[in-house]
Amino acid sequence: MKTIATTTKAKTGRPTNRAPDVAVLKARKEVMVRGERAPSRVFRLERQADGSIVRSAVNPERQRSNSAKAWEA
Repeated sequence: MKTIATTTKAKTGRPTNRAPDVAVLKARKEVMVRGERAPSRVFRLERQADGSIVRSAVNPERQRSNSAKAWEA
């Protein structure tokens, strides 16, 4: 499984690879929005003020619950 590189340091203290370009991330997002690919795991990507990108996993059950609540409101 290929991991998405980040600019943060790993738990070992070694720096990881450079973060992917924003254009690449947007292209991947568009492919998923069109339904061509479905992610096995969902991550929320946030760009920090220093230019780094932080990736955090989204709990699929919590996301489903939040989406359902939003539709009912």
